[in-house]
Amino acid sequence: MSRSRSRRLTAPPGSTRVRPRWGVLVAALLACLLAPGVRAQESGAGQALTVTSSSKEAVQHFWMAWDELNNVNPAGAVPHLQHAMSLDPNFGLAHVLYGFGAPGLSPDERNGEVDRGMEMLKDAPAQEMFLALSWREWNAGRRSGAIAATHAAAELAPGDARLAFQLAQLTAPGSPGSDQIANMRTIVQDHPDFAPAYNNLAYASWAAGDHDGALAAVRKYTELRSDHPNPHDSYAELLQWNGQYDQAAAEYRKALEIDPSFYEASMGLAELSWLAGKHEEARSHIKDALATAPQGTPRVQVERALAHAYLMDGKSGEAMSGLNAAARDAEASGNKDLAAAIHHELAVADAMLDKGKGIDDHLSVAAALGGADTPGHQAWTALAYSSANRSDAGAALDRLQKTGAGNAGLLSFVRTGRAMMLHNAGQHEEALTVLGEPGDDMGRSVEATCLKSTKRGTEARKMKADLTGNPNFSFYDAVRSLAVLRMSKV
Repeated sequence: MSRSRSRRLTAPPGSTRVRPRWGVLVAALLACLLAPGVRAQESGAGQALTVTSSSKEAVQHFWMAWDELNNVNPAGAVPHLQHAMSLDPNFGLAHVLYGFGAPGLSPDERNGEVDRGMEMLKDAPAQEMFLALSWREWNAGRRSGAIAATHAAAELAPGDARLAFQLAQLTAPGSPGSDQIANMRTIVQDHPDFAPAYNNLAYASWAAGDHDGALAAVRKYTELRSDHPNPHDSYAELLQWNGQYDQAAAEYRKALEIDPSFYEASMGLAELSWLAGKHEEARSHIKDALATAPQGTPRVQVERALAHAYLMDGKSGEAMSGLNAAARDAEASGNKDLAAAIHHELAVADAMLDKGKGIDDHLSVAAALGGADTPGHQAWTALAYSSANRSDAGAALDRLQKTGAGNAGLLSFVRTGRAMMLHNAGQHEEALTVLGEPGDDMGRSVEATCLKSTKRGTEARKMKADLTGNPNFSFYDAVRSLAVLRMSKV
């Protein structure tokens, strides 16, 4: 599992409220860790992590839950954690992990469960407190605190593969000094039977261009955990990206045979059907995923994906109705950021479908939910205005350019928006010059429409085929979905 179908353990969409005392506590505990007495008492070469509970069976279910999360099956972790907490209601670490990783919780529920577990752990051994703090900090969006706490736990349990894996995830690409491939190779060298590391190694290798190495890593993953759905789903996805569609379909089906509720495999089958031009069949697979996705954010994301499948087919009524429903459900589940993101999409979709009447309403709701001054809101506002060819698009693009100085993604939005305006004004060559080398799918869709307008239809159609036939795509990708909608005019 990868891309928006996230195949790595990531912080759930909980609250990002700031609690400075936790940062102070992490620092204080780290200082305590450096005391020689503590180190001599708690750590040792090859020592693995231990947790305490009044029930041995509860501990076993805790380990199984964490393994489900590491194997990117949050829904599979829930029954183990619920059983562990029923066996030992004061199992603080289980409460924290449940708050951190269980899908479908509202931000208040998520934070409440973490807080409850932290209170239960106030007299816990140092390594357990560090681990709980790492999840508490990660859940709150404070990555540096999570890294510090995980480092501390790993110092006390230097032989624990799960902690090494978590630290490698926290220092994933984009973090200073990170090297995901090297990190994962170290883990599989030290812990050759720790299956989840092969999953991450496979995706990191693919991203680096080592496709043979990626396929070898994911095959090892399936060998180690042939009984789990995610290895088959991951293998299927890489086979799909490699153009081996029949083999990919077989692996997606294996994942569903193992666990019919593993909805991401249904999403994979939907992608394969779409690539084969079987759009109704693709939507049928997405509806299968919708039936089994956990309530809350996961289900809303699948609902949104179904709307994207209608959008890319030009079925505007179904698409807009589906996106509006997804936005309402996201807000009802407490995920205001996701609701705002969907209203951003609705604003641009409304502009592209030549209506434009709902743009300001959607942007107003998005601003109320996620903030009016955020770079993301400015970017989507500029894109919506440019798509609708509004007179205030230029000012919105100017604001975004000032905000996005030094940010390649935001500046790509600026170039795309300015190219749209020039294209709408009939200045197609000038639009191509401003666009340069498009940095995203929306930019590529604008380039294709400009090429068509300058009598280079063959080039335009090739760009359309490259975009719509790319096997590395996701129905969760809003920008791509809107770009495909725009490409329908090519």
